[in-house]
Amino acid sequence: MSVKADKRRHSPIRWIFILLFLIVVLIGVILGVSYTKLGKINSTPMNQSKLVTVHEDANMKDYTNIALFGIDSQTGSMSDRGNRSDSIIVVSINNQTKEIKMLSIYRDTYVSVNGHYTKINAAYSMGGPELAVSTINRNLDLNITQYATVNFKILADIVDAIGGIEVKVDSSILKNLNSYIGDMNRLNGGDSPKIKTGGLHTLDGNQAVAYSRIRYTAGGDLARAGRQREVLQKIFAKGKKIHLA
Repeated sequence: MSVKADKRRHSPIRWIFILLFLIVVLIGVILGVSYTKLGKINSTPMNQSKLVTVHEDANMKDYTNIALFGIDSQTGSMSDRGNRSDSIIVVSINNQTKEIKMLSIYRDTYVSVNGHYTKINAAYSMGGPELAVSTINRNLDLNITQYATVNFKILADIVDAIGGIEVKVDSSILKNLNSYIGDMNRLNGGDSPKIKTGGLHTLDGNQAVAYSRIRYTAGGDLARAGRQREVLQKIFAKGKKIHLA
């Protein structure tokens, strides 16, 4: 398992760790799960000379904003180039209250990427995290200088490491969910069972990733982005219980 994360800043370090936990990168630090289960974390600082930031809003000094990317890597590659960031979430930490909020940016959002209009998920494949973060900053007037990237396998491994997450599955998405479960078994390995009925289920890693990938149902990408945030929130909630136990 590999993860790329920019750790150039470490203040406030506790909340950076919590942020990364939300994207299942440093869950081992927060929960005490052994690194042997999670693998090694690969740190790759961004080339700051290629990074574009916007600092016009004085209120931004009260917040630490970090970009989270989930790449659609069919081979498990963590390469900066060639993999589109089909999941993009901006995590905003209030430096005073420590409140954390998540904002999804839909993969098909049409934006300017270095003056060329295309879908925002293409920026990562065109120029790695530097271009992806710069594109977010330019189009949303933000000052992000930190990022973390994960792939399908990383999320599945973390969900398995905490014993799964409880999710209420709507019966209307079962066909799509089971199709993606089969896809994740193929890509990640494993034999996660299909979900036969709607209702409350404890999803394992591959099932949880499949749940967060469903797009072609009612609500489209809007609903999918909501499921992605739900999965992260469920991981965080389960993690707190384990940590406090």
